[in-house]
Amino acid sequence: MSDRPLQASALKTTIHWSHQDSPKVGLILTINRGLSLIASQPITAGERLMAFDGSFHEWGATTLSLPNEAPLFIRDHCIQIGEGRSRDSNGLARYANHSCEPNCGITDLIWITAMQDIAPGTELTWDYAMTEDNDWRMDCSCGSEHCLGVIAGYRHLPPEKRMAYRGYLSSWLTARPRPYLGPAALLHTPVPLAKAG
Repeated sequence: MSDRPLQASALKTTIHWSHQDSPKVGLILTINRGLSLIASQPITAGERLMAFDGSFHEWGATTLSLPNEAPLFIRDHCIQIGEGRSRDSNGLARYANHSCEPNCGITDLIWITAMQDIAPGTELTWDYAMTEDNDWRMDCSCGSEHCLGVIAGYRHLPPEKRMAYRGYLSSWLTARPRPYLGPAALLHTPVPLAKAG
């Protein structure tokens, strides 16, 4: 991945830091993935790194009803916290990219937390299926060896991934049994525009 230090003048958005953001998290601008978060210091498994601590949003039958205009692009950066409910971040959490082999997960509904020890300079990623279970999906370009090809909701997260993510899945998803509906790659409907990852 080709990375370079963040050049604020090159961005078309305003970056906000939250008091919830760990000082061990850095923000960089990459050629391939846009804004990305990296470990700026060694991170220990279990450390809370940033939170979705911002505004709440209710939506009807589809996430496409969420606002997605510049400069906030709420639909592209918030997480689902319940049936028809999402929450944004006041800080860096909204810039964490997806990976099919993440080093972070979700704890206590809103926290991005390290799933393993993470060395400085390593990109901080999480699997968006750890919070989402709705109509949202997109092609995946995470580049991991075990990429699933499509990012979709928890209903399309394979059982072995659910087991591997145990303890790092949003509590609203694990509060009741949710069936596996098969690979998202088999869906034949158009993919709504969504956050890159």
